[in-house]
Amino acid sequence: MSSNTKLCIATGIFPPDTGGPAKFAASFAEWAASKSKDLSIVSLTDGDAGKTQFSNADVELISRKSPFLWRFLKTSLFLRRSMLSGAVVLANGLFLETYIASLFIRGTNYITKVPGDIVWERARNSGYTQLSIDEFQNSDISLKWRLFRWLFTRSLKKSKAVIVPSLHLESLCVLWGLPRQKIILINNSVDTKKFSSGNLAKKWDAITVCRLVPWKGVDEIIKICASLSLSLCVVGDGPEKAKLEGLAKSLHVKVDFVGDRTETEVKSFLDQSRCFVLNSTFEATSYALLEARSMSLFSIARRNTGSEEVINHDSDGLLCDEHFPLSSALARFRDDNEFVKSASILARKDTTLRFDQNVNFAKIYEQAAG
Repeated sequence: MSSNTKLCIATGIFPPDTGGPAKFAASFAEWAASKSKDLSIVSLTDGDAGKTQFSNADVELISRKSPFLWRFLKTSLFLRRSMLSGAVVLANGLFLETYIASLFIRGTNYITKVPGDIVWERARNSGYTQLSIDEFQNSDISLKWRLFRWLFTRSLKKSKAVIVPSLHLESLCVLWGLPRQKIILINNSVDTKKFSSGNLAKKWDAITVCRLVPWKGVDEIIKICASLSLSLCVVGDGPEKAKLEGLAKSLHVKVDFVGDRTETEVKSFLDQSRCFVLNSTFEATSYALLEARSMSLFSIARRNTGSEEVINHDSDGLLCDEHFPLSSALARFRDDNEFVKSASILARKDTTLRFDQNVNFAKIYEQAAG
């Protein structure tokens, strides 16, 4: 991609917000700043609206405190101006705003990077459904959610390329009606030089890093750690935090809830732990899992999620399902030191080969030039 190419990153969340899309937007912007002479970012924020700078990029922050229609219009107009100025938009969120901005502009000048099914996630967060992401796809949903699905799918269909980080998400995009030739699989990435073990003294047996929402399964991790007498560090915040703290207290298990932390702090917590656990029932590709494996941390996650495309079961980590539950995986971690040692070494090697940030960011960058 030419250094003269203008690039605008559209994202629903951006640091200090946490989560996969925010992490990607910041790390990709930092990487792309040396490639593109004209880089801009637009994101929603819980704070006040305003302009700032990040890695030589102009950042437009639009406050969620504004009325919905006003912020939707303001975001769409910003993206439209970017497109008319010749910028290629990389939509890492704000999919509907990007789609509206592109209407009546000749050609297609945006690509999308899909972190998950935003329709299901919002339906789940609102309490509308308790279904899993796969169950939700064929369920009978209300007109509101059908309309949201239609608009989300339209935004993907109009983009010139749809980047997904996992085969699971690729299959969902096909289910939504996207042509397979438009979908491009590019793995999520980690800076393998930054995330390498410093061999700090171990404080916790297990650690999990995630937003504290029901489908992350942190309650089950706590219960099993209690039964196996394992200590646990929980990094992250969310609506389930108070409930989880009460559960840990009632079980008299050593759990430290440290809340949302900076990347440097998360790296330190990982380095002070012996095992990373991701118990989510849906993941595209977890950045926290990649970071843990890059630091040679023994890792456990679930089958039938994007984690299945990261961990090689019984070789460089363990995958759980109904036949091999999380309790069995954590028990093996506790009791099989030789396997844990060899798997941790292999995890680091595999992450360096398949999930290196420089390699995969270059692929995304070239798609924007496509």
